[in-house]
Amino acid sequence: MDDTKTRVLCYAGARAGKTFEFVRSIVVRALHAPKSRHAIIRKHFSIAKKYIWLDTLPGVIELCFPNLKGQIEINKSDYFYRLPGGSEIWIGGLDDKDRADKILGGEYNTMFFNECSEKSWHAVSTALTRLAKKSERLNGQDLINKAYFDTNPPTKSHWSYKLFFGGIDPETRIQITDGHKYQAVHISPDDNVENLSADFLETLKNLTGAKRKRFYEGAYQDEIQGALWTEAMINDSRGKAPELIKIAVAIDPATTNTAESDETGIIVAGKCAKGEYYVLDDLTGFYSPNGWAGKAISAYKKFRGDRIIGEANNGGDMIEAIIRNNDPELPYSKVWASRGKITRAEPVAALYESNKVHHTKEFTDLEYEMTNYTGEAGEQSPNRMDALVWAITYLMDQKDKTDADKLKGIFH
Repeated sequence: MDDTKTRVLCYAGARAGKTFEFVRSIVVRALHAPKSRHAIIRKHFSIAKKYIWLDTLPGVIELCFPNLKGQIEINKSDYFYRLPGGSEIWIGGLDDKDRADKILGGEYNTMFFNECSEKSWHAVSTALTRLAKKSERLNGQDLINKAYFDTNPPTKSHWSYKLFFGGIDPETRIQITDGHKYQAVHISPDDNVENLSADFLETLKNLTGAKRKRFYEGAYQDEIQGALWTEAMINDSRGKAPELIKIAVAIDPATTNTAESDETGIIVAGKCAKGEYYVLDDLTGFYSPNGWAGKAISAYKKFRGDRIIGEANNGGDMIEAIIRNNDPELPYSKVWASRGKITRAEPVAALYESNKVHHTKEFTDLEYEMTNYTGEAGEQSPNRMDALVWAITYLMDQKDKTDADKLKGIFH
């Protein structure tokens, strides 16, 4: 690869071979720079273990570097390969705090964000601060540090499109100054035909609409049909918050407590005397129960909030118990999700359409969820969006609740 390009995105259809090629490149870099360190990162460690640790990485070694057989030290506790010369290739996920801390506690020469469409920009930009190790190649020259990204392309509202094709920082919306270091490469399942069955390729070609565009053509998509929000709705009403008369911190807890649990949504929002709403912060992340409670309470104090709101369907009384354990006097209300996510969100989306909700800054990951969720079966739970809906709903006056039946009885 061109060493002048230090940020490389490969966007492609399904099974086009993008992950294999990046892993192979990492092994080459590791062999050419003794004692260098490299990380391959997924959103969930369990997925990284299944598809990278047990499949792609050993497959790359066997097919492309058979001479390394018997020379690699495999650490099954911390999940890294140590190659001849002392270079290490680490496997990690961002969902487990202890494991993420172990990965992000080191410095790296290469970071590969596998399936980057799954990852929040906040998580990626934080991890990139660890792309800081200084290593020499065998020829005595410095190894140039690189970040790799791959994806089956989502929509153009995703941070990867804004960064690689728009040339703007996804958080600040300011033009990046080192755009010449970025490269986007497109490949197709047809480029990997020797490793795919004819039936699989035919299935991809017969997909229709957005699925064909994403999984066969490997192309970024325009706005999602069926989503309640558009980028224009959000962008047209951004603004700085005036003095606020009411502020809420809403918590949407992860739905499960497993190796593939999602993030806990935490959103801070307020209302001004004119009856308009302001989204103040997004603190969503992978937390332990005490972790998200601490984040929510800190936000409540920082923004001088009026109440913390927690969805009780998944956590029951646990959320209140944890909040009370940290601060017995803190105002708290639990809410029950008696309707579907889309139905609950419609009154809030109507406020956006009326330019009555304002984002005080670019909330890259929240806004991506808002403009992409349609409620179809199998979609990832929109934790940020859910927390936003709970916060704004709590702040709404009765005159703003255009469909009172949808909202009746959700607060207790």
